[in-house]
Amino acid sequence: MRRILLALVVASSVSACLLHHRRRASEPAIFPVTTEWTAQIGDAFEGPALWPPLATDGVRVFVATVDGTVRGLDGGTGSVRWTVPNRRGPLSARPGLLVVREADGTVWGMAPASGSARWKAVTRVAGGLSAAIGDDAVFVGGEGLVALDAATGHVRWTADPPPRVTALPVAAGPRLLVPEEDGTLRCRDVATGAVVWSFATRGALRASPAVDAAGRRVVLGTSDRRFMALSLEKGKERWTWKIGAEVQGSPAIVENRILFATHEDVLYALKRGAGDLVWRASLPSRPLSAPLVVEGAVLVACYGTRPREIFVVGFDIRTGRRLGDMKTTSELAAPPIVLGPGLVAGLRDRSVVRIRLAGAEVPEAVDKPPEGLPD
Repeated sequence: MRRILLALVVASSVSACLLHHRRRASEPAIFPVTTEWTAQIGDAFEGPALWPPLATDGVRVFVATVDGTVRGLDGGTGSVRWTVPNRRGPLSARPGLLVVREADGTVWGMAPASGSARWKAVTRVAGGLSAAIGDDAVFVGGEGLVALDAATGHVRWTADPPPRVTALPVAAGPRLLVPEEDGTLRCRDVATGAVVWSFATRGALRASPAVDAAGRRVVLGTSDRRFMALSLEKGKERWTWKIGAEVQGSPAIVENRILFATHEDVLYALKRGAGDLVWRASLPSRPLSAPLVVEGAVLVACYGTRPREIFVVGFDIRTGRRLGDMKTTSELAAPPIVLGPGLVAGLRDRSVVRIRLAGAEVPEAVDKPPEGLPD
């Protein structure tokens, strides 16, 4: 019996040791990164920092510049596939649809493969936010809120009284979550625009919420230094974290983690259900982007320690261990976006770069519509 027990103890110790090494070996290997391609655009990017002059449908990269030109780039090579003038405004995209929102509320629905106009809508909702795209609707927020049919551009409903929308609305099934300047998060019916519930905070909401579909919860960072979870059904508070600075970037939800970055230079990972702290990691400076989840890692763009210096820092989602970082060749003009197993960034030197993570493969050309979707 003693020999059997001793053998079991030894086997257990060996297994634990092997498991430990296997876990360390399976950490995301995303650094060093390489520049896959660089596209010189020739003009400054559209809009203030943190408003997106870049968008992707998962295949192509779309770029808006201050001269009112929108370009469609091949995501695999960076080559310009088409150019359309007189479309000045921030972009949003999904497979099958590209949307340009102009400052006066004019909205264009465009074909991603060719840039040709599918529809034009005059909403009269002034503002600089990009449009939010739902399953079959486009939501235009700013000095008011309008819902458009994604296929035709026809107005479905207009919010009355008009709210002042300060961050991108988020559609979640039959609900639309709208951050407003008075600090209120309003949940509206997607089909009618009617208010279902509202939750008040003490400062203008600058970040869009995220929705945990599995737990039916809304997670939200506020400008009054809180991060919280609300029930999607009724807007009841489930848990709250008091933090040392405001949150201006949207959170990311991946598996059982909620990730968010604050202006106290900290990246947090909380348990999705109860909001318990899983880990926290220091950032080199104030974040320039929301957490970006790529290849099992979370990436955050931050200011560097010198003028015009920008870092993109990576962490293991499970443990929070810092995996490495990269410096961009020029200051970021806007937060990077995720395209496949890598990032695309717009730089102040008027170039767009595709950044490949270590081990990730990028095809020579990917400018083909996903199967079953129109160009």
